[in-house]
This record gives sequence, structure tokens and C-alpha cells, in this order.
Amino acid sequence: MKNKKIAIFDLDGTIDKGDTSLAFMIRIFFKSPKRWFKFPNLIFGYFTYIINPNFVRTDLKLLFLKTILKNQNEKFIDSEAKSFARERLENFSNKNILKTILKYNKEGALLIIASGSLDVYVKYFAKLLKINEFICTELEIKSMKFTGFFKNDNCVGEKKYDLINQHLKDKNKLWEDVVFFSDHHSDLPVFIASKDIYAVRPTKKLLELLKI
Repeated sequence: MKNKKIAIFDLDGTIDKGDTSLAFMIRIFFKSPKRWFKFPNLIFGYFTYIINPNFVRTDLKLLFLKTILKNQNEKFIDSEAKSFARERLENFSNKNILKTILKYNKEGALLIIASGSLDVYVKYFAKLLKINEFICTELEIKSMKFTGFFKNDNCVGEKKYDLINQHLKDKNKLWEDVVFFSDHHSDLPVFIASKDIYAVRPTKKLLELLKI
């Protein structure tokens, strides 16, 4: 019997045309006026990321989390995340990818979102798209408030590959049944492991690495 196809989709730049983490952070920041005085910290962090190769994406994400999400109420963030996912799908989604997701759903494939994006809204993207499962960056919550830290680690690069690999093992699934969709070169380990791959609106570096 032929194994069920496993379709894995990145979120940012693939399902969504933009950077959902940044968009969500900005949304929450503008709805948190008591934090507006910290705006210079965010600008400084962004320019540090641009000019300092030792200050990587994970460092920048943590800075934004500590500045914007730390001590935010879980219920408030959940409500915003639900609205955010719906609005992004309506206005910023890649319509061709949405058609592809619908196609795989009709074929009975196992669908997974695998993303470095934040779990608070990734779960709502998955629900709205009728995607079975999701693997993403989980945020730590204590006493119903966000701590500003990851629960485990940032789900990018090798970490994303490791989480997908473990997920497949837990479900007795094989990489040879995986078709993977992403735009970004940080997903190279997943591209290499997958049976079928689709570079969606790919970065120049991804094209070079895949020799497309």
C-alpha cells in the first residue's frame, strides 16, 4: 500500500507573503501604548542585526519578545493572534499555495506547518487552513503571562529540521513521503531531506544552494 503523502509548508514567505513575526509584534506594540517609550530599543536592535553578524535573527526575535510580549496577558495575546491569522490570510496569503493546500487536503495527505513563527498565531493559521499539525517556535507562559522567552528554542534552520525529524519518527513516517514548500535558505536541511521540494518565491541564496 502506498504511504500517505506528507505536505509540509513554511509560513513566512510561503503561505504568507511577508514576515508574520514582525507584523504580529508591530500589531501588539501599537496596541500597548505604555511600551511605546521602548521604541528606540527596537530600532537599535534592528540596526545591530543589520551591521553585526554576531547578532543573529534569534537574538533580534528575543529582543522583540522581551520588549513587546513580556508580561502581556495570555488572553489578550490569544485574542489578537486569532484576529491576526484571519486578517493575514485574507490580505497577505499566497493564493497559489492556498490552492495547493486545498488540493492536498482533498487527496487526504497529512498537512503540517513548520515555521519559525510564533505558536500563538500559527495554531490559528493551521485551524483556518484545516492543516492537521504544526511545528513552530513556542513561547513560554507563566501565571498566564508571557515571559519574553522561548519555551524551547527558535524553530529555524537545523532546529526546524530536528523537530520535523522527531515528529515524523513519533508518527512512524518517512522523509521519502515528504513534499516540502518554503522560500528561505535557512530551510536547506529540510529541503535536502525531503523527497519532493518546491522553492516558493525563493531567496537568491536558496536558489544558489539548490542550484536551481
